[in-house]
Amino acid sequence: MFGLTVGPGTIAPDDKGTEFAYRLEASQKYPWPGKLKLRGENALAEARAASGDVDDMRLQLVESAKTAFYDYYLVARALAVNEETLQRLGEFRKDAEALYRTPPKEPQSVVPGCGPDRCGDRPATPAPTHTGADAPGRHRADHTR
Repeated sequence: MFGLTVGPGTIAPDDKGTEFAYRLEASQKYPWPGKLKLRGENALAEARAASGDVDDMRLQLVESAKTAFYDYYLVARALAVNEETLQRLGEFRKDAEALYRTPPKEPQSVVPGCGPDRCGDRPATPAPTHTGADAPGRHRADHTR
C-alpha cells in the first residue's frame, strides 16, 4: 500500500483559511502465499462437478427418449392389433348374420364329400389300432417282468 498526504505549510487550528489538504493514495492487495493456487483448484473442482451434472442430465435425457420411443411403439402396436381385431370381429359378425338369415338346408360336414350318413369309402369312425406296449389294458409293469 502506498499513501501520500500533502497539505499547506502553515497548519494551525486558529487559521480558518487553511482547512484543506490533498491526499493521494494507491493500494495493491497481495494474495497470501498459496491462496491463488487454492482458488484455482476450487474452480477446477466446481468445473468437474458441473461436467458430472451435464453427463448425468445427458443420461437422463437418453433414458427418457428411449422410454418415450418404446411407449410410442407399444401404443402403435396396440392400435394395429385393435384395428385388426375390430376388422375380424366385423367379419365374424357378418358371417354370423349371414348364417342366421339363411340356415343351411342339410347338415354340413367338415370333410368334403362326407355327409351325416355317408363318408365315401371310409368308415364313419376309425377303429383304434393299438398294438404293442401302448395297447389298452397293458401296463408298463407287464413289460418289466
